[in-house]
Amino acid sequence: ENIFLHQLEVISENYPAIKTYEKIGFQKTRTLVCFKGKINVSQINNIIEIKSLDEIDTTIFPKFWSSQPSWQNSLSAIKRTQNLHKILGAFHQKILVGYLIYTETRRIKQFAVQKDFRHSGVAQTLFHQLNNQEVLITNVDKNDPETLSFLTNLGLDLFLEQFEMKLQVID
Repeated sequence: ENIFLHQLEVISENYPAIKTYEKIGFQKTRTLVCFKGKINVSQINNIIEIKSLDEIDTTIFPKFWSSQPSWQNSLSAIKRTQNLHKILGAFHQKILVGYLIYTETRRIKQFAVQKDFRHSGVAQTLFHQLNNQEVLITNVDKNDPETLSFLTNLGLDLFLEQFEMKLQVID
């Protein structure tokens, strides 16, 4: 017996598509939002050291998350095309406390800060590396108000909502 999970994202205002997906058994699992705009960081934490990382740390990175990334921004998806991504680490006294993953085209795939270091300028210091540049970040969990507030405060605009939908098939 095999179990298959089909997953997709659909723009929240695409009612015909949503209706079709629901007819064949897909269910909405969460709402995702997308942001774009020019990064505007006014203050950084000078104690935090930013370094390029060569590897995705699949053990440590998930411990920093406040919500699960969408499938296209998952660590496994990023790893498949790791050569197209830049990974920055934020270090406090040589300990990794945050990271940012983005592409050459400034599409942000993931960022996270260890809970104990949030609201201390770690994320701003990471994003300062992209200051005054246009960025795009897709599929942020709408039920993560802390991240939504941070992105808005960076000067980014929410421009699109999508539903994540899943269909489980038992074969």
